[in-house]
Amino acid sequence: MTREQYVALIAGAFGEFAPPGHAAVTEETRLFGGDSPLDSTALVSLVVEVEQQVNDECGTSIVLADDRAMSQKRSPFRSVGSLADYVLLLVSEQAKD
Repeated sequence: MTREQYVALIAGAFGEFAPPGHAAVTEETRLFGGDSPLDSTALVSLVVEVEQQVNDECGTSIVLADDRAMSQKRSPFRSVGSLADYVLLLVSEQAKD
C-alpha cells in the first residue's frame, strides 16, 4: 500500500469514531489533544481498528501502540498523516524481515 492509501484507511476509520458532523478529515486532522474531536476511548478504538485493517490488508502483524511508539519524541498519533507515516515505516520494516 502507498502512503496515500494508508491516509485514506486512517481517515475512513477516523470517520467511524469522530462525532457526527465533524469536518472533512485531512492529513493534518489531529488524533489527540485539544484540537481533536476524539476522546481517549475513541482514540484507542481508532488505533486498534487501523492496526487490524492494515494487518488484514497487508498480511502483516504490526502493533501500533507499543513501547517504540510511546517513547518517540514526536508521537506518531499526533495526526492522520503522522500515523500514516508510522504505519508505512512499520509495514516496510516487517517486509524486510
